[in-house]
Amino acid sequence: MTATNENDKDVPLADVPVENVRSELAILRKGAGTEDLALARRVGPYLRELASLSGPPRDPAALRRQLRAELGACAARLPDELRMAVAAGLALSDTARQAKLIGRRLWLAKELSVSERTAQRRMDDGEERLAEEIALELRSSRGRTATTPAGWYLEKFRVLIQLDGEGLESIEDRCIVAARPELRDVMAWVVVPGDRPGRSGPAPVVKVLRGGLLLRTEQRSPGKYVSLIRLDQPLAAGQRAEYSLKLTIADRAAVRSHYLFVPEYPCEVFDLTVRFDPARPPAWVRRVEGEQVRVFDATVPPARSLPLSDSGEVRATFTQLRLNLGYGLQWQP
Repeated sequence: MTATNENDKDVPLADVPVENVRSELAILRKGAGTEDLALARRVGPYLRELASLSGPPRDPAALRRQLRAELGACAARLPDELRMAVAAGLALSDTARQAKLIGRRLWLAKELSVSERTAQRRMDDGEERLAEEIALELRSSRGRTATTPAGWYLEKFRVLIQLDGEGLESIEDRCIVAARPELRDVMAWVVVPGDRPGRSGPAPVVKVLRGGLLLRTEQRSPGKYVSLIRLDQPLAAGQRAEYSLKLTIADRAAVRSHYLFVPEYPCEVFDLTVRFDPARPPAWVRRVEGEQVRVFDATVPPARSLPLSDSGEVRATFTQLRLNLGYGLQWQP
């Protein structure tokens, strides 16, 4: 069984100059930082784009809240001392929300036990590193949007395959991010191959457990079944939504000895758990990571099998997935 998604040709990433982001941070640092009452007029285009990653801000309060959250998330990747310096310079920390920059600089000097001049250098160094992180975040976001003409990408895809019953039951939790405004309908694909090339396996019974309404499931090509789901509410570009599906295949003989996810548009995290019958454990289980599906060999045992838990489960998590390659688990019954 293979899960797939839709994609068109990749689009080159738009550049985000680090020096431009750094200049915007330098302007933001002046005065009250993110606490400035005129924040909306002092935020440059790159920082405004950063604030909009979680959805377009609807008012100045939302802009402040979203910008602080995104800046804090990027700053969290910095070393402790630079993270503290950034929090002081931009007034991100509750303990460093001084009305003036000089007050925040004195606070930082005291916290680090350094001179005021050294504290200023730490702010400069921290914002230089922060600008790099922001540029990477924006490039990544633009790339996800550019390569997702269908209108969304997967932030997280979690799957539980249950093989401890008569057939197969798959519980799929998806967290998607809209890449265009007014996104309402999304699709999910699964491939159930038949016993010979070009033949279809049985159609899964699909049920939406939460987050939306199943409009229909149809067969698009041999073994490929597509479900159209209507989300509970339309999404603006950058907004997230979660929905869950249950797929059931009653015929155990139709179940292949692997589950592969083949991303055809960006997916940040794929988390897979396969639950076997503890009374009938597989001979071996191996991790499949970035393999060509067309030449996938379902009979090659691994040098070392993945261990099963006492309940018969095996779990694998994948990040930085490459498009059109297979990720998942394979086993020998």
